[in-house]
Amino acid sequence: MFRFLAALLLSAFVLAQNTYIEGGIYQQIQAFGAVRMLNATGVTGPQTNPTVGVVYQILNTNDLNAFLAFSPTFVKFAVVLPYAMFTPSVIDSLRGSNKLAGLIVIENQGPNFPSPPTESPDDAFPNFQFSLYANSSTPPHAWNPSGSSMLYRSFDFPVFVMPVNLNDLSASQSVGTLLQTAKYNLDRGYTRYPLYSVEFNEFMWGAVDASTCLRRGTCSPVGASSVWGTFSYNISRKDTKNVVVVSSQLDGNGFFHDFVTGAATTASGYVTLLAVANALSQNQAAVTALPSDILFTLFSTEAFGFAGSQRFIQDISSPFQCLKSVDGSTTTSSCNYQGPFCANPCQPTGGFTNLDFNRISAVVELNQWSSRFGEVVHWKCEWYGEENWRDWNASNVNVKFGPATTSGKGLGLPPSSAMSFLAKKKIPAVVLGDFQTSFTNKYYNSIYDDASLFTSDNIAVMCGVATQTARSVFQLADDQVYNTNYPGIFTQSAFTSVPPYMVYNLLANYTAAKRVPGACVSNSNNPNDPNCGNDPTVNCVANQCVYSQTYPHYAYGLGIEMDYSTSKFVVVDAKKPTWVQSGYNSTQQRIRTFLSVSPQYQGMQIGVGLSLTLVATVATYYIQRFVDAKFNSK
Repeated sequence: MFRFLAALLLSAFVLAQNTYIEGGIYQQIQAFGAVRMLNATGVTGPQTNPTVGVVYQILNTNDLNAFLAFSPTFVKFAVVLPYAMFTPSVIDSLRGSNKLAGLIVIENQGPNFPSPPTESPDDAFPNFQFSLYANSSTPPHAWNPSGSSMLYRSFDFPVFVMPVNLNDLSASQSVGTLLQTAKYNLDRGYTRYPLYSVEFNEFMWGAVDASTCLRRGTCSPVGASSVWGTFSYNISRKDTKNVVVVSSQLDGNGFFHDFVTGAATTASGYVTLLAVANALSQNQAAVTALPSDILFTLFSTEAFGFAGSQRFIQDISSPFQCLKSVDGSTTTSSCNYQGPFCANPCQPTGGFTNLDFNRISAVVELNQWSSRFGEVVHWKCEWYGEENWRDWNASNVNVKFGPATTSGKGLGLPPSSAMSFLAKKKIPAVVLGDFQTSFTNKYYNSIYDDASLFTSDNIAVMCGVATQTARSVFQLADDQVYNTNYPGIFTQSAFTSVPPYMVYNLLANYTAAKRVPGACVSNSNNPNDPNCGNDPTVNCVANQCVYSQTYPHYAYGLGIEMDYSTSKFVVVDAKKPTWVQSGYNSTQQRIRTFLSVSPQYQGMQIGVGLSLTLVATVATYYIQRFVDAKFNSK
């Protein structure tokens, strides 16, 4: 027992000493790695084993040329560069030099790291391969001319970002530390050792393609929850009323996913949709009495092949058949949701079974607004036999609406959820945005598309769009034209990265018919609190039971389905969206700096170490022979 305790104490002492020594050698840097994504055809994003590189700062083209001309021996570099230089051409040059160990991209930090005038890692026609025009050999139009397609490139080196966070002192200190190490190396000409190096660790488990990594269990489908709701509490598949859909996208995409707010790309659209719902909620009696139902849909995962809208439309296109149900307290490995509506196929809630796609008569989508001046908001329209689309011009709003055409030639629809509806059925659809021939949003799906770009002018534009949209949607649902303003104007909004759960609560609150007595605890995993009873239409919103037809809905790609015999997702159709995200150990994804000696000195150390080991081995051998011979002779 004594020996065991002694060994345990010795192990603890050695571990503490190792931790102390490690802390004296390495300095942690707060940076965040890009995540590897996969689909049915391959991989995108970074992948690497742990690697080390000497810190090298590149601020401009001259620095890049100097780096490419620099010819050190046996040295790899950890390149620090501003986001403005994070472009395909620069990356290709760095990769072709065979000197790149990894990249550290710094968001705007002073004059040396300015914001680029335009930056979008997406394609020129986002989601073209899943759009209405996918059968064309090339995209019909470049809606996003700033698109660099960086989202869809694969890298054999790590890529980290150091974003701006004025509220995080450690983040600012990390940037300062890294820039100091870069200056130290620059002053020494990147040749006079010791020099500061960076150790990267960004290993991703997912490999090959979506099908392979799903089978291995090293990735999971991309997709959060879409949110939908309606004022109509008697809505049913057996109903004969038409449905007018008001839609927007709930989330976006980005090279560094966790730091893309999407203020103009997506938030401007869904905040405007919530404003429309708020405006119409001021007179619910009139709305519910309309001859058509109004359905609000906020689709997640649209940036990944319109996955949210496609799955929602598929699920409401035919009567639902549940193959296996469970009781209210049961979860299964293939349906990890307490008390789901159905366990096979897994559906947390069943409200969607009351919807019938064939009753949808029109789609109005609120796309994106980045303009600060509401002088012109153009609209895109696909006509399918309906010649008398509603007049969106209004006299008492601060936004002017007009058709988006050039020289009388229509450009078709821009990337939008409306395409998913039109691919299924030819119905009137309109997509509202502030662009005519290309996005006015210069930071589409970019880390720079944040709240700093928005002012009170932007909010005024959104309020005007919401007011007119509420009026026009009311008229569409009533099949009449009114000259009076519809009551209710939304005048406040916030531009933040809003998770589906928060949007769910807001929409449930706006479409709520009444408050139900009873206190509850809000839970993002299950909005149906037991304290609100067993009625699935009574949800917990802000710790109060609310009677509302608002529901979440799964939003992963149609090319992926659950195999209930193995409780694993599998790729079932490679031509449909199949995006998955690689798994990784977030606690080990890091970079840290340390002083390193020259490769020649390291080689000398290895040589001396091997020589000493060889000498010690030979000496031990002869000493052992000598001892054996001496004692054996006796």
